[in-house]
Amino acid sequence: MMSSLSENIKTVVNIKDRNTGQLVMEEGILREIDFRLDHFPEGYDKERIARTLAPLNHLQNLKSSIPDTVTFMEMYGAETFSDLQVLQKWQQNAPYKSLAVPIGLWGEEDLVYLNLHEKAHGPHGLIAGTTGSGKSETIQSYILSLAVN
Repeated sequence: MMSSLSENIKTVVNIKDRNTGQLVMEEGILREIDFRLDHFPEGYDKERIARTLAPLNHLQNLKSSIPDTVTFMEMYGAETFSDLQVLQKWQQNAPYKSLAVPIGLWGEEDLVYLNLHEKAHGPHGLIAGTTGSGKSETIQSYILSLAVN
């Protein structure tokens, strides 16, 4: 069965009966992991279900989409201080219009911006979280990004 699949098929699930299934292949790797189905309707039609699921846009690499850690310099794609081009940014930016600066990454390359300008996110806010959740890092990243921009 696996040899007849198109090469773009990376995940295969086999529904054996109403109660059991098997994750045959995941991300192109043969797994053969049995699992129990929570609920499957009486008289189910495997082909109809497969055709319903086939066109869905499947999430890829969700686990690694947000980096565990990223340095300030990595966020800016800079290796040295001069790569930050601080003087050019100071000349181009108008802080009276916007205070938007990057504070982190959402995904591999998508920057997350915070803008505390009164006409954007606003100056009133609350940062809450448990110990070690990144509150201080967020504030430090914002202040440092303001200085760079």
